[in-house]
Amino acid sequence: MDKGIVVFDWITNHFVEQIVQMAKNRRYITISLPHGDRPYVSHLESINDLNYSCLDSHEPSKIYDYVVVPNALCYERYERYLEKDRIKILGSPRYCDEWMKIISDSIPKYEEKDSQGKLKIVFFLRNTGYPIFWDEVVRTIKLIMQFDGLYLIVKHHPRNRTARKLTKQLISKYPKIEKNIGKNLKFIYEGIDSGSLLKWADVVIDIGTSVTWEAVKQKKPVLMLEYIYANYSTIAYYMKTTEIKCRDELYDILQKFIENKNLKIYNENERRRFIKEVIDATDKYVLERYCKFLKSCLK
Repeated sequence: MDKGIVVFDWITNHFVEQIVQMAKNRRYITISLPHGDRPYVSHLESINDLNYSCLDSHEPSKIYDYVVVPNALCYERYERYLEKDRIKILGSPRYCDEWMKIISDSIPKYEEKDSQGKLKIVFFLRNTGYPIFWDEVVRTIKLIMQFDGLYLIVKHHPRNRTARKLTKQLISKYPKIEKNIGKNLKFIYEGIDSGSLLKWADVVIDIGTSVTWEAVKQKKPVLMLEYIYANYSTIAYYMKTTEIKCRDELYDILQKFIENKNLKIYNENERRRFIKEVIDATDKYVLERYCKFLKSCLK
């Protein structure tokens, strides 16, 4: 073959380095496509990131001809290592309108018979590699369970077993909470798609995952528990009304949602800015932009 491109969804490891070198020997174009959408605007994300040396983990991106990112926030990770024309901001292929429309019909519907007539809440966890105050997560679940008229599902992160650990921790500290499991509390470990839970829920609670961006697109309320972790979420940064800074605020907003599950919390101008800058990047034709860029690399 005279022309070709080699694409990976992350920066590098030993296998990637070997393949990229083989591609360069054949004069193929090498590209790193987005692996994530940066749910935190803060840089010191991981649990042991105590100075900005953590940004050096993106230096290996230099081996590629191009690095493609969904937004300007992700661009910041690479700008010190690559020339501007080698970093392409093309939007989020996961949360753009085109892809959301494609997958919407294939997401199975989730039903929970015990949740009928109740305020339905789904709480998405992050994995233990991030600076999250897990004892306070446990207490927050206990706080939520004080309310009658709601049903809470706690969903573990797909790359970690946080929910299983949390269940044991919760029951050991609050043994009476076990009576809620099945009645108005459920922990989901495997087998139920996050998209299905987002469709099911009236309210979404998050501690820093990008899956809740889908809820923002649908105008479904997202509550960011900023008091629980040492990062600053992208959702709260862009949409101040989603930011929960203390237990008081969570307690009060839950009371309001129980009284009116259709309560609107978004400032529409903030929500539109979030979608424009973080998901669409320039315009809503994101997948088309990716196709054009990849085709251009073959010329």
